[in-house]
Amino acid sequence: MTTTASDLSPLGELLLRRVQGDRSDAILDAILALLRPAVMEAPDDLPVFLALLAPPRSLGTVRYLVDERDRDRTSTVELACLAAAIGLLTDADLQELVDALPERHTSALRRHRIGRLVAAGRLDEAHAEAELLKDPLRGHRDVGLHLAWSGDHEQFFAEWTRLEPRRKTAELAELREVLVGAVARQEGWQAALALVDAHPRLGQGYVMAALAATEVAPYDELEQLLAGPLGQRLEEGDRVRLLVDQLLREVPPAESGSEDPRVLPLAERIGALSGDPELGRVRDSLLVRLWPLVAEETTLRRVRALVRTPNLRSELTALLRDVPAPR
Repeated sequence: MTTTASDLSPLGELLLRRVQGDRSDAILDAILALLRPAVMEAPDDLPVFLALLAPPRSLGTVRYLVDERDRDRTSTVELACLAAAIGLLTDADLQELVDALPERHTSALRRHRIGRLVAAGRLDEAHAEAELLKDPLRGHRDVGLHLAWSGDHEQFFAEWTRLEPRRKTAELAELREVLVGAVARQEGWQAALALVDAHPRLGQGYVMAALAATEVAPYDELEQLLAGPLGQRLEEGDRVRLLVDQLLREVPPAESGSEDPRVLPLAERIGALSGDPELGRVRDSLLVRLWPLVAEETTLRRVRALVRTPNLRSELTALLRDVPAPR
């Protein structure tokens, strides 16, 4: 079916005119006037595809693309990708832009089209769109990524063979972690853990993904849970990570007032982590994450002593309440 100008949204028409050669300031001003407010209001974690092989960026990290200071550096394709991610472009807009752009510039928009097709349940069409990419595997994996984000584990595993599971297996492990985390947030960690235990393509390696994605229990109850059978399924580094996550949920930053009595014992437990270099990095990272809750000088000195990484240790020189507010 032939697309006419009346089928396009106002923003889609403006973007198309710019792609077709109208580089006037007036066109760019009109695009930004429609796009910028929506970009500023959309959720920070909204995924945005900007290239063929790059992973999606969160919208919060790419808002600079509509900043007035970057207007001459931001490409029309990047603006179109932002618009597609937010849902400002119609199917007709996307089709016209893809048809008008050189093939090498269409990949990111095609990836957005794949997401739209998956959301509509048109999976065969999504996989057909993937075949039009220079790297079709990227598109097929995007189908899996969107299903994983949605927590649709039945459809995710129904598509498994189309995700080419013998290639780039580390990426498929990440997709399964995303899936388990989405199930945990939507149905609860118990449901996610039940899925992990029941599905032959999951198993023990995905227990932490089920527990880390959402709140398991209040801190004191979580501590008891991790001292029992549930904790036996995790390494100590993962157990203390869950405790840090939960304490940060429950306790406000120590900008004033007294220190929560659980902070120092947890810091000591984290500081006891030892072993390979990766575990050392986990230890120091967790101690730094705990820093905003430190309200006592003695605790600060102890936390600083427990951190082994010199550049991180050098940052732990003051309590949060003593750090000047940014101007």
